[in-house]
Amino acid sequence: MTECTSEACNNPTDLYLCNECVKVLADWINEAMVYLPELDAAIAKQTTISKPSEGGNGTKSGINPGINLDALQLKINLQSIDRTGEEYAHDEYAAGIAWMIEQWVKRVRIIVEGEAELPINREAIRDRLAAEVPAELKVKPLIQWLETVHDLTIKRSLIWKWAERGHITRTNTGGQATYDPSAVLIHARRHALGLVMR
Repeated sequence: MTECTSEACNNPTDLYLCNECVKVLADWINEAMVYLPELDAAIAKQTTISKPSEGGNGTKSGINPGINLDALQLKINLQSIDRTGEEYAHDEYAAGIAWMIEQWVKRVRIIVEGEAELPINREAIRDRLAAEVPAELKVKPLIQWLETVHDLTIKRSLIWKWAERGHITRTNTGGQATYDPSAVLIHARRHALGLVMR
């Protein structure tokens, strides 16, 4: 009896794959067979491939092959699966074959179903911003915060001009003026990019 040849699996086996890895491979093969007929629709979707233009100036122009070549290649790959998980377990390259089939199926999922969007934890983002961005600051500490944290140098007169023109809003009504640092930061970045006038 030897060990399973799958990476990070040390289960004992008489073959190249242990029973657990054979079951996992069988699941991947079954999933591949489910997706195989769905690839025809994905193949028909047109994609654009970039290639150097004939002008030699380094710009790229798109060519349309008329079919999705990635989907076509994956269909050919899945059609090459010709054995069961148990039959592959007798092959000395079974671990590599199992890994490759898994990669093919994962790629097919993306092509057929689209990329899975990562969930956005808006509460965590708000908490992080609350910890990193002060609620409101007077002009002098605001200028220091922008310079220290964001490497932006802004004059006091510019902040007053932005407030006067309505680009940023004062957060208090009496005493020294305070401003929302995030609003000033956004306007300062837009100003630095030339997206807004002074």
